Amino acid sequence: MSPYGADHGSGDSYRDYGTSGSASFQEPVPTGASSGTISENSAPVVSLVPSLVLAVISLVLSSVITFSSMGPTDSSYRVMSLVAWAAAGVIGITAMSLYFIADTKRRALGFYQIVSWKQAVYFATVALLFVAVVWSAVEIGLWVGKL
Repeated sequence: MSPYGADHGSGDSYRDYGTSGSASFQEPVPTGASSGTISENSAPVVSLVPSLVLAVISLVLSSVITFSSMGPTDSSYRVMSLVAWAAAGVIGITAMSLYFIADTKRRALGFYQIVSWKQAVYFATVALLFVAVVWSAVEIGLWVGKL
């Protein structure tokens, strides 16, 4: 006899779990299904740290170049502007791929929750990288213009 009563058919489509009277009832896990629970996922903000750090380093180098007495004809100006551009433009933007890979994997796992502060960190990182790349590219342009 089915534990669900006569309203559910003949009992062929329902498994008899017994009537042992135990207070805890657990649904059986279908064969091939995972027994884990669905976990909440959100953006992997830790993966943004390398890009954020490189953007800040590039901005610091660019500000030192711009606000110091260093001129575009100095050799240290050239080196610092190229390092600032490489840090933000090449390495920083490439490091963003770590975030995109991890974020795509988390979105594919199931329930994905958008957290506002994590989204703000993402947009701040993108904005800082953009400013750092443009600022260092302008400095490189000033150096090339003085050749």
